[in-house]
Amino acid sequence: LTVFTDASFCPNTHVAGGAFWAVYGDHMVFKGCFPMWDVATSSEAELRTSIHAVGNTLRNADVKAWVQTLTDLRIILVVDALSTKQELERPGGPVHPLASRFMDYVRRHCIDLRINHVKGHTCGQEGRDYVNRWCDRNSRQTMREARKSPQVAM
Repeated sequence: LTVFTDASFCPNTHVAGGAFWAVYGDHMVFKGCFPMWDVATSSEAELRTSIHAVGNTLRNADVKAWVQTLTDLRIILVVDALSTKQELERPGGPVHPLASRFMDYVRRHCIDLRINHVKGHTCGQEGRDYVNRWCDRNSRQTMREARKSPQVAM
């Protein structure tokens, strides 16, 4: 299972948008986008997006039914922000509380998690390039819509 993620962050409003696309083999199994409020940094937005994406993908009914047939689960998390990869793979464990709880979840559920950094904003024509651009476009759009929310005090 490969989960592509991207986040867009507005430093003026501390609002972000996250988007993800989960793929098994050549088949899209689940995708989505969501707003985030009270985000401190773009690194936090990327981290929250990665955690949300994996959690929501594993809670999706179709994915859940499929995962239950497996003896082991390998998730390749493809992130645009190198800081997310570095935080989740930090020797001695993550420092950020969200990352620490996420990695505890991964260990408890015996998930083989691999984290790949992908260079964003490329013009490639492969499927992964399309997916990466979809995540980028939808995270930006979600962030823009969230900035209009009454929750945002400017």
